[in-house]
Amino acid sequence: ADAEGGGAGARVDAEVTDNEDGTYTAVVVLEEATKHDVHVSVNGLSDSESRYFLTPSLAPLSAAECVVRGVGADRDPSLCETSVVFVQPANPIRAMSGREAVTMVVHTPSGLALNNPARFSAETRRFEAPVYWVEAGAHSVSVSLDGEALPGCPFLVEVRDPEDEDLGASAAAGETSTSGSKNASTRLKSSTSTTTTTTTVTTKNGVVVKDVRRSRREEEWAEEAYVDEDGVERLRRVRVGGAAGSDDERGSDGGSDVDSTASAFAFGGGGLKPSAAASERAARSLSGMSAGVAAQALADMRPAAGGAVLARMDPQTAGGVIDAMAPATAAAAVCAMEAEEAIAALAQCPRETRVAVLEAMTPPQLGAYLSAMSAEGAADVLRELNLRWSNAGIEHMISRRAAAALARLPEDRLVEALVGVRSERAAPILEALCEEGGVEDGAALATRGVTALCKRSPDKCAAHVSAMVDIAMRGSEKGIPGSGRAVAHLFARLPRHAQGAILTRLSAERAAYLVSWLGPKRGAAAMAAAVAEGGGAAGGAFAAATLEALEARGGFEGDGEGDDSSAASALLAAMHAEDPEAASAALGALDPAVAADAVAGVPPRVAAELASGVKDPTVVAAMLEEMPADKRAAMLIKMDPEASAAAASASGLMDATKASSRRFSSSAPSRRAISASTSPRLALSAAAEDAVDVGDRRFRVLLSAETPANAEAARANAAAAPRGSASASQSNAETPRGKLREARSSSAKSAARRASIRRRRSRRLAALLRRADASTRERTTPSTREGLGRGG
Repeated sequence: ADAEGGGAGARVDAEVTDNEDGTYTAVVVLEEATKHDVHVSVNGLSDSESRYFLTPSLAPLSAAECVVRGVGADRDPSLCETSVVFVQPANPIRAMSGREAVTMVVHTPSGLALNNPARFSAETRRFEAPVYWVEAGAHSVSVSLDGEALPGCPFLVEVRDPEDEDLGASAAAGETSTSGSKNASTRLKSSTSTTTTTTTVTTKNGVVVKDVRRSRREEEWAEEAYVDEDGVERLRRVRVGGAAGSDDERGSDGGSDVDSTASAFAFGGGGLKPSAAASERAARSLSGMSAGVAAQALADMRPAAGGAVLARMDPQTAGGVIDAMAPATAAAAVCAMEAEEAIAALAQCPRETRVAVLEAMTPPQLGAYLSAMSAEGAADVLRELNLRWSNAGIEHMISRRAAAALARLPEDRLVEALVGVRSERAAPILEALCEEGGVEDGAALATRGVTALCKRSPDKCAAHVSAMVDIAMRGSEKGIPGSGRAVAHLFARLPRHAQGAILTRLSAERAAYLVSWLGPKRGAAAMAAAVAEGGGAAGGAFAAATLEALEARGGFEGDGEGDDSSAASALLAAMHAEDPEAASAALGALDPAVAADAVAGVPPRVAAELASGVKDPTVVAAMLEEMPADKRAAMLIKMDPEASAAAASASGLMDATKASSRRFSSSAPSRRAISASTSPRLALSAAAEDAVDVGDRRFRVLLSAETPANAEAARANAAAAPRGSASASQSNAETPRGKLREARSSSAKSAARRASIRRRRSRRLAALLRRADASTRERTTPSTREGLGRGG
């Protein structure tokens, strides 16, 4: 038996086997899918015409039986050229049916994966796949049949750029013979950069995007030289400009250093990206597939390539693809998109998917994403995120953007944000809230937030205010006007208990800077609250340290309140009006010299009340010793008697009365003449006046004025003064001698009134002396008292 093919008339002999049961088996191998006539011969006899025919069908081909042809055989393809890849059986007598599942994937040098459709050609009985080369460099091509790679796949196809080759030849021809390959590469790169750099503007046409902060930015592309794995120098296109954006809000005023610590992440980066044409082609191809298939294709790409393809899709399609991707993969691709494109794509995702993708970002990426949104959009996203990721995003946002978003959230979210972020980031946000012309009612919101935070965590609150003061101090050092106005405005609006709790947790230098911007009146209220918060000696010591630091700074700033040369005096006077006890506590903790200078600048009455309120008389005595004698005497007279006596006793001024007595007897001859030539009353008046004028000498003079002899002389003088009768005076009034007597009598009355005033002063000083003497005797030994008695 044999079979004859109908196409070329070839004959194929069959293998016949006798079954020994009266039957025969004929086996024939048909190698063509065509009609075959069957001729049967029995004992040499055969029919002239065949009574039977066979039409075989093609058996399925396996991947191992197919090959790829048509690319890379004669020459490497060129950029922007189309090559046709053929998939056909390795055996030429075989043919493909067209029902085979053939897929071809091309990976570009930038990492973009392109699925090229393969179409069956009925004429040639093979599959054809046109490939348009959009990038220069090595491309990986993989062809599979029913999911199994064909032999030799994947293979590399080198795509060349004729223009770059001509440019490279020109650069190489200009090299000197002594130039090395490294220098040649550098010049080639430089020449390429300056020659082939182009500028394009990427925009989103026909898409309405909400909650996007729009900004026009140009992207620059350039050619870069690199060396591949084979050691061959090649060129590729890279993005060289416009990645960082130009946010004019970073680095304004004193917050430049602080905002620079926030995330510098910029959307649109992620590495080398495919060209716009390649991205557009891939986006069109994936848009026609299901979301799951497109998501898998994007997952196989590098993040930069995946982001470029997502950006070329319409937002609704991109949102569906992102919904089908793993959150981490989607986050990496979204961050490689431009900010407005990422916001538009994520806005089309379900809420759960959007939250999962945002929480898969790093905090700097999340902060950059929120900063690119409008205030309302960022506030909505912060509501959706959990507290941990919300605070992480706020910490890496631009300060003004974060302040605007927080102003649209409930106050408890602001407090939670202040608790969760670092002080270095909370400070510029609070400052942005307090800026004039910034967030509406931002200062009131910041005040309520800081007050609530102070009740919850005073240390955290003080750390935030301390960071604000640090920013303001750096601004002042740079000469920026009004640097401390924001923190002073916020601090002045806080309640008294919050001011005291915060101020006592600041350093003296920071507290002095803050008080210098508050001015005397508001600064005094804050200092009084700090003394009350610190309590006792601790509060007074803090106030004293702040006063000394304020003097070291040179006084008040800001509104120019107070005298720069007497800042401590102005603040003490204002504190006395606000809280006398706190002011006295601060005065008592000051250095004696500083305290004396400060008291010298306040009114005498206020100074005396301040000194009288100091609880430790030794401190008052030390301060008095730093004052001039006349001011010291005036201070002792105006002070409370008990406080004055205690201070005099503590200072040991009783020991100084002996020297004072000697100075008085030798340096006041006019006084001695008065006491020797006039009545005892006039001598006492002169001594009292001298005691008021010369300070320390008054104690010795008053001692002599209180002796029994002086008292007896005074009584005798008083008894002898009203001589003569009324009738005699009246009768002699018209005579010249009578007029002279009348004039003398009027003069005597005036002198008596003055003497009366001096006596009252003398009695008061004498009482002061007795109290001081009694206090001294209680604390001295018998030998010391004996010495004092001999000296007196």
